[in-house]
Amino acid sequence: MFLQILVAAGNRRPRLWLQAINEGGDWSAIAQRVIQAELAQRADGNSPPIVTTKELVRRLSSFGAPVTSQTLNSHIVSGTMPLALFLQCITALNSRSLDDYIDFEDLLALAYLEK
Repeated sequence: MFLQILVAAGNRRPRLWLQAINEGGDWSAIAQRVIQAELAQRADGNSPPIVTTKELVRRLSSFGAPVTSQTLNSHIVSGTMPLALFLQCITALNSRSLDDYIDFEDLLALAYLEK
């Protein structure tokens, strides 16, 4: 739903998400590609991803958002991630993709407040 609102409102899309959104398809497929793009970020073009799924699960747990690797992978594969989990993942990945829409420091504070 968040991606649909972002596109329907004509807002500027996060650079990292452009290809995922522009490839089209149903919203589940777009959501899947967006989270995969976030997870695929690398320090340089040849290095492994900065954060693995296993590390993301560990970071989410530190926020008090217990999710198993299996559950997270299921959400990624299906493209049906609840908005709360998506925002927690964005925060845990230290992503700057939503900086134009959401204050990262506020997300981080809320992540620890809920713990």
